[in-house]
Amino acid sequence: CTVGIDGGTTWEYRATGWLAHQLTPTPPSGAIWFDRHDGVIKVAANATVWPFDGVSWQSQSTAGGSPSSGVTHFSARDRAVAFPSSFGAVQWFDGATWSATVSLPAAATVPQLVEDVRRGALLGLDLQNESNVWFDGVLWRTQPVDGQFEMSGVNLTADAVTGRVFAVDRTGRVWQADWPDTATLARYGRGCPGSAGTPRLERVGPTTPLLGQLLPLRLSSLPPTPGLAVLALGDSIEAAAGQPLPQSLAVIGLPQCALWTPVLGTTTLVHAGNALTLTLPLPANPSLAGVLFTFQAFVLDQAAPNGIGSVSNAVLGIAR
Repeated sequence: CTVGIDGGTTWEYRATGWLAHQLTPTPPSGAIWFDRHDGVIKVAANATVWPFDGVSWQSQSTAGGSPSSGVTHFSARDRAVAFPSSFGAVQWFDGATWSATVSLPAAATVPQLVEDVRRGALLGLDLQNESNVWFDGVLWRTQPVDGQFEMSGVNLTADAVTGRVFAVDRTGRVWQADWPDTATLARYGRGCPGSAGTPRLERVGPTTPLLGQLLPLRLSSLPPTPGLAVLALGDSIEAAAGQPLPQSLAVIGLPQCALWTPVLGTTTLVHAGNALTLTLPLPANPSLAGVLFTFQAFVLDQAAPNGIGSVSNAVLGIAR
């Protein structure tokens, strides 16, 4: 569903239309976003974050103040990100504290950022310089905008199913973001806790997937004793077995866990405890250039809260 706040009223949009809820308490006006880390809608205002569980709002005091403009979730860093509309520092939110990080490019005016999970970056429009901007968590990059694209009055949105970014201009035309032809590897989705925390699957250093070369990945927050894990390989972030992703794994005894990738193949991993670095060979097949692939790990862990195991976040890649 979609949730908004108007004064003291919480509005919820479902397939049948908008529903008004008079809830107490209700957060003041502030930055609202969907936090993929725990799967809830949140509002940040007055040094407080308000999670909405679908029934009521709860308040949580935070350090570092409150964001002055928009907030979005950045799956590649598993953090909420607050961004200023003009030159200033971007802020990370770790669940308790807002902290400043890299500033926007000088003389930039970027009123909105949305996440492109297919590229592991945040995409925005710089109205002052009439260019695309994107942020990978470390660096800002720019790219000229199509000359036919009217930037004034544009709204950006990310399709939660396909992960693609679209823009709607003031004439009603819909545009799809078209990224440069580069290899990419990004984290998305979230895992569930085991005995040593939530397993984390990610790239090793600045690795990008190149055909005919090795792709190193690191799986961390594993149980301290040796054990097994299973790596699943998929080809979509949209659906598995005809059903939308993510899918709950409660049916197999993992109630806090979700499947974020189709399971087209698996490989068994043996780890010595705590962490594992694995190297995957990518075929030297030109027909695979630009093809999307996904990974997610299941970790056997009898000491996990469910007594069975845990799953990692997923990783999405596009090889060149």
